[in-house]
Amino acid sequence: MHVYEVMNGILMSYDVLDMKSCWQDTPPVPGFIQINYCNEGCFEFELETGEIGFLSSGDLAISDTNGSQFVSSHIPYGKYRGISIMIDIEKAQPVIDKRIPEARIDLKRISERLFSNSPTFFIRAKPALEHIFSELYHINEEIRKPYMVLKTLELLCFINASGYECQERLPSFSHAVAEAVKEVYAYINLHFIDEITVGELASKFCISETNLSSCFKRLYGQPTGAYIRAKKLRYAAELLSGRTEMSVGDVAHLVGYGNQSKFASAFRAVYGYSPLEYRRRMKNNASEQKKRFSE
Repeated sequence: MHVYEVMNGILMSYDVLDMKSCWQDTPPVPGFIQINYCNEGCFEFELETGEIGFLSSGDLAISDTNGSQFVSSHIPYGKYRGISIMIDIEKAQPVIDKRIPEARIDLKRISERLFSNSPTFFIRAKPALEHIFSELYHINEEIRKPYMVLKTLELLCFINASGYECQERLPSFSHAVAEAVKEVYAYINLHFIDEITVGELASKFCISETNLSSCFKRLYGQPTGAYIRAKKLRYAAELLSGRTEMSVGDVAHLVGYGNQSKFASAFRAVYGYSPLEYRRRMKNNASEQKKRFSE
């Protein structure tokens, strides 16, 4: 974690977590607002109700550090990238008033409104949020500090003006559903070339198709069916480049496409080339690399 002081009372950290958990049971701290943005990966948290929720790419969580509804947290597939902002309300308010008085940002009022019903306020992925945070990953070090100031003030303006009635709680799931979805994920990775539908997976692991679809997308970033198709096409790409004795038709059949033209269309949509063109390019690249090493 790389931590920067943006201005008096406001800290920003770049969170690079390659681990399964970073949970710490910290005591309540009054007078602070914590903002967490997920850029990549997924953050799993257990609520006081016993339900499981996920902060996924593009989502924002704004928390009152004086009261937490989380009892544990995990990083499901061991990788999380995000940005955290910690705001000391008393120290930061006069600095914000001085920098942008016309915005009329009242941190105490924001805190009271956001946390009136729950100690954490969630905002689902939105283009405006992505615009604010994504640019923080592409800054020249010479201008990082003033740029972070601008982006923090932009974020506070967004939160201040977005309207509290638009609060949208991230969906949560029972332990049984969350664990079943993880089992589905593991099963798919072992059996993705088999012919199995999302409905059959839901039945096999005793959960509803709706819960499977919703939880799988929150946890792994794409719908179940899309993930299966992507796995099939990645495997097809490996076969096309590494198993030259197999025809394109053989590869298509192996990954579950009975129609070669449909396979070619699906493959081109992902890789930008037809299967035959992709194989030719991979062969040429391998030949060029071999030539370079021999020189």
